[in-house]
Amino acid sequence: VKLARGTHDTLNDRLVNVDEIQAQTNAQLSHKVNAQDLHYVNVKTPPIPFVGAKGDGIADDTEAIQNLINNFENILIPCGTFLVSTINLWPKKTIFGVGKHSSILKCNTAGMDVIRCEMDGTGYEQCQIHDLFIDGNKVANRAIYVNRTTTSIHDTWANIYNVLVKNCT
Repeated sequence: VKLARGTHDTLNDRLVNVDEIQAQTNAQLSHKVNAQDLHYVNVKTPPIPFVGAKGDGIADDTEAIQNLINNFENILIPCGTFLVSTINLWPKKTIFGVGKHSSILKCNTAGMDVIRCEMDGTGYEQCQIHDLFIDGNKVANRAIYVNRTTTSIHDTWANIYNVLVKNCT
């Protein structure tokens, strides 16, 4: 119990401190998202009837995350480790985390790409990936693969920044 309390007098004091830290983190994220004028869906707490991802590093979160990407434009990956096979990111979609050390996409299937951007060349397109940690878990072929099926380089692009990649083959 003493170890769980840390420097706090009671375990409840420590839990209150954790709640305060979480509130600060949420406020910072809210400011960041509002500053970019994005409407986003958190993969852990999506609107009803969608099923959320767990982000516990054990459950396969591929289906929950992919379903949200298929139905919403801006997808937030909050703190946690999200096990995935391949996430397909379509044109005009954004997937972003709260930081490259906090929001982790970890590959759970050999020979897959963790994120695959599919650009079909039907017009001005973009997909964005930022503020994530992509862990290939020593089984993923590539962290991010951009598949451009058009010959015009002016119509399609992927914006990738503040992404940490580790353990891709």
